[in-house]
Amino acid sequence: MTELLRAPFPWFGVPDNVAPKLCLGADWNDRGPCWEWTAAKTDGYGVVQFQGRVQRAHRVVWACLVGPLADELELDHLCRNRGCSNPGHLEPVPGVVNNARGESPSARHARQTHCLRGHAFTPENTYLRARGRKTERFCRACCRLRDQQRYAASKGGRSGRAA
Repeated sequence: MTELLRAPFPWFGVPDNVAPKLCLGADWNDRGPCWEWTAAKTDGYGVVQFQGRVQRAHRVVWACLVGPLADELELDHLCRNRGCSNPGHLEPVPGVVNNARGESPSARHARQTHCLRGHAFTPENTYLRARGRKTERFCRACCRLRDQQRYAASKGGRSGRAA
């Protein structure tokens, strides 16, 4: 059953402009129902005017119910519902951990244990190259195979000398 939370919440401490926009959803898990944000959203995350600026709703609810969040931490949605503001579904973690838990292309790539040809990414078989702020990872076996094919192609074609 879905029910709207009604302000004021003396036992919660959620501001009057935030509480009516939360809805106890039907999505239950072991931590209880998702508190779905029913107002404005950006990229799936609820947004609300709070303390003179637009902020993410789940961060506002966290600050009101749990306390301030350290600057270097982000709130990870354990329920994987970006519109959820239930503090029981949120965990403060560093940005690197939050990104690694996600489903972005970089997170999926970081979880890969083998290259596309099936070679394992072991320390002996992995070549790392710094490129700006990123570090690229390459399979050494595939690099050797590519170099052998490039060398064979150059030997079969021109010799490289002028006659």
